[in-house]
Amino acid sequence: MQININVNQYEGNNFRHGYRGLNATDENNKRLLSDISGMSVVEFVEKALEQAVKSIVDNSGTAEAITVNLPAEVVLPAALQTHLNDKYSADPVVSSVTFA
Repeated sequence: MQININVNQYEGNNFRHGYRGLNATDENNKRLLSDISGMSVVEFVEKALEQAVKSIVDNSGTAEAITVNLPAEVVLPAALQTHLNDKYSADPVVSSVTFA
């Protein structure tokens, strides 16, 4: 399964403040998650992984590898990547989590 993370920064104007939009879609461009409330990117990535696990359970229940495609401006430290892989790979429907 692929998770594609997109980050869009919107500038404010005289009528409203700026904000950041976060979106996660799967390989079929189906929306898994979106946020404009100001959630941190790390929290968003983890919630997207949770949604991916739910999707795997709903659709097949068989173990899948998850690849999280991050935009160039988002860099997760190696230790965090390892932590997220360990955490989600403990679920029998996730064989591995990698970041690209």
